[in-house]
Amino acid sequence: MSDSTDTTDQGGIPHAALRRLLFVLPVLAFLVLAVALAIGLGRDPSLVPSPLIGKPAPATALEPVPGFGPGFSNADFEGWVSLVNVFASWCVSCRDEHPLLVRLAEEEGVAIYGLAYKDAPEDAAGWLADFGNPYAATGLDLDGRAAIDWGVYGVPETFLVGPDGTIVWKKIGPVTPEEVTQEILPRVASLAVSDVATTTTEGQVATGGDAEEPAMLPNLSWLDEPVPLPDTPFLLADGRTATFADFQGKAIVLNFWATWCLPCREEMPSLDRLAAAHGGEDLVVIPMSLDRGDAAPILAFYEEIGARNLALFHDPDMALSRELKVFGLPTTLLVDYRGLVVAQLVGTAEWDSRAALDAILPLAEEARVARAGGAQQAQGGD
Repeated sequence: MSDSTDTTDQGGIPHAALRRLLFVLPVLAFLVLAVALAIGLGRDPSLVPSPLIGKPAPATALEPVPGFGPGFSNADFEGWVSLVNVFASWCVSCRDEHPLLVRLAEEEGVAIYGLAYKDAPEDAAGWLADFGNPYAATGLDLDGRAAIDWGVYGVPETFLVGPDGTIVWKKIGPVTPEEVTQEILPRVASLAVSDVATTTTEGQVATGGDAEEPAMLPNLSWLDEPVPLPDTPFLLADGRTATFADFQGKAIVLNFWATWCLPCREEMPSLDRLAAAHGGEDLVVIPMSLDRGDAAPILAFYEEIGARNLALFHDPDMALSRELKVFGLPTTLLVDYRGLVVAQLVGTAEWDSRAALDAILPLAEEARVARAGGAQQAQGGD
């Protein structure tokens, strides 16, 4: 009896079995931990969820990388779809990703903002000089505090920000060509379309009611309800401010563009030809640049392409583009003589082509008729 009690504990478990259990438990715990670590190491780190998805972009105000200004704040993301890319000159993966960002900015006209993470200003500037600058604006995050606000795990990281300033997508690690075509560009297009409050119907002429439909440009949409131009001021070549009231009574081809947008650069000569052939008392072409900083790059580009018929119009703070809900570049608005936006085209066009003129010239004719009618009334009053 005494042998039996010596080989069991108070709960009736044999001591030998208890010793085996105590030996096995650490082994099992180690195996569970090893499996968890293996699963964690095998997961794609880019799939780590971000608590900022669906929330406003963090408050950000950064000085620019020297020579690659301007700096940016989170207010710059509101009003159009943009990417925020966190990079550093010492980041090898950033170098792998960078050519793709350059092509994305140049060929697709996506606004990209570069946040230089814990980088010496001169190193970040040298890196952009060597590899190209895809950024509409840059920001120096010298102490990494902005990156903490953005929930950055490491570099590179990229955030897609909607026109309402909300973060809608995040990628940890370098962006791939597949993600550009399958994730970024479809989201950019979807956000641009879904946020246009005045959804349009192709082929309906807002100013003409039952008027005959003009030949259609690809992507040209006529608004169901024309939208009045805002009284937001913009800059002219001499630094003076102007508003659309200064062009009252004229039809307007209002083109939003930037020198860093390759599609914008490609279509600009056709706008110059349009202005040369048809600009005047009844029609004005307004290429509204969204370049930050001063007007020097705009004037240099005009000189480069030999534009002789385009005046300089500048919206450096993008206040006007946000007011008109311009989400991608280039975007062109057709405006009638009453100052109402009646049609919109996102993307490029040959603006002196027959299809474009079929849409534009009737608006100029309406302006001419209204001007002539106003002159007759004035004479009758006399």
